Amino acid sequence: MAWSKIVTSAASKKSYETYLSFYGPLSLLFLLVIWAVALVFGFGLLHWAAGSAMGSGSNVKGFWDYLYFSGSNFFTLGLGDVTPHSIPGKILTVVEAGLGLGFLALIIGYLPALNQSFASREQAHLQQLLKCCDGMAMKMGSRTLDNS
Repeated sequence: MAWSKIVTSAASKKSYETYLSFYGPLSLLFLLVIWAVALVFGFGLLHWAAGSAMGSGSNVKGFWDYLYFSGSNFFTLGLGDVTPHSIPGKILTVVEAGLGLGFLALIIGYLPALNQSFASREQAHLQQLLKCCDGMAMKMGSRTLDNS
């Protein structure tokens, strides 16, 4: 909402397109961050709700320990300082690690495709600009020949 108000208040078409050129990549990054945080938080809640028995050097005390464990597994770090000892905890851990790897693969595979689409859009704008300049040059050239 706030971004659309900024864009609509733009005075010129050039500033409007500049705002939009930032909005696309930033909104995608924001969406990916929100998605990752939601998945980590959701798996933390699942571990906590399932009462996954966890073992560590120190006692697992509450939700924040489950959230830490979830984040550690989702981002494929898996430090090993907190480990599941129950069957539901182990199953959730495997599923979460698989989704974390899939999420990482999605980002690695999608960002170059996104970059390519932005590059092709810029190439199309450049081609349009060159056609416009060629047309103007031809008009200027014919006027020069007519005046000779």
